[in-house]
Amino acid sequence: MPGFTLTGSMSVSRDLRAAALLADGRVLVAGGRDMQGSPLLTAELHDPQSGQWTPTGALHHPHQFGLLVAVGDGAALIGGDEPGQDTVLETWSPATEQWTQTIMPPFMSGVDGAWPLGDQLLVLCFPEALLDDMEFRAVDLTTGQVDVLPSPHTARRQSLNCQLSDGRILLTAGICFGIGGGGGPVEFLTRECEVYDPATGGWQPVGDLTVPHMSTDRSGQSLVALPDGGALMVSGSAVGAQPYTDVVERWTSSTGVWSLQEPLSERRDAHTTTLLPDGSVLVVGGEGPGGLRSDCHTYDLATNAWSSADSLTRPRVGHVALAETDGTVLVIDGAGDGSCESFG
Repeated sequence: MPGFTLTGSMSVSRDLRAAALLADGRVLVAGGRDMQGSPLLTAELHDPQSGQWTPTGALHHPHQFGLLVAVGDGAALIGGDEPGQDTVLETWSPATEQWTQTIMPPFMSGVDGAWPLGDQLLVLCFPEALLDDMEFRAVDLTTGQVDVLPSPHTARRQSLNCQLSDGRILLTAGICFGIGGGGGPVEFLTRECEVYDPATGGWQPVGDLTVPHMSTDRSGQSLVALPDGGALMVSGSAVGAQPYTDVVERWTSSTGVWSLQEPLSERRDAHTTTLLPDGSVLVVGGEGPGGLRSDCHTYDLATNAWSSADSLTRPRVGHVALAETDGTVLVIDGAGDGSCESFG
């Protein structure tokens, strides 16, 4: 039975860090802040063969809540810039292990999603003001040119999103704003979903979620793309007095509809949801009614059934889990000590 084993620790525990699996199988982690809240400019590389982390070139600017995306044989980091500083796209080269910075429009600091498309990076940003549209841009990674793309139909913040196996983008959930009965702005959670197709260059509404799977101040890595072109949403935040949900929903690409699946055995949020090489889905850690969690579970798509998996060596929340090229899953930090674990 696959299990968790401790692997090399990072040089420092990173909160709000960005991480990506590179084309050569290594994992790059950059930015974030330390446990005292100070921003970090450092970056580190994880070698799956040795299990150890080594330092690489430092960032030019702090990034907290930024998004790191593997592009070509390198990576691009966008968003999470410090207030009052320039908004900067930073690209990392494996040949030099250095970052190159390109100034971006200020609104691109508030990034909600970023995905590779050839030599471009598609970047979706929060609305600048409460009732504004989202800003959607294509950034040419060679020239730095920024082109305007159509905005989603429903403006939202803190969405749960993923790039589907066919290259389209699924946008779900999030926090929306409207005008209340008294004429002032009101905040609400949306269950509306839509898909962006790069081939047509437009957004198309699809079926709504049963529950939002998030709250106004909490959400985790609940959404994962599936090999059949669909997606799976696992648990997350509930609304109202119950802060967690066990609801699991599967989105089918051919119909655009979500369907309820077997619920998770225990309610949780702030976990990770990762696709395994055999097509099953691994849910790791998070928090629930009993506090921080170390228990993990796997979901079989064919049988619609959950099974208990090996537990983490320690509880983790706010961690990152990346499926590596050798079939293992690297779980990064989330315990406040920089430690990491490998599942496989």
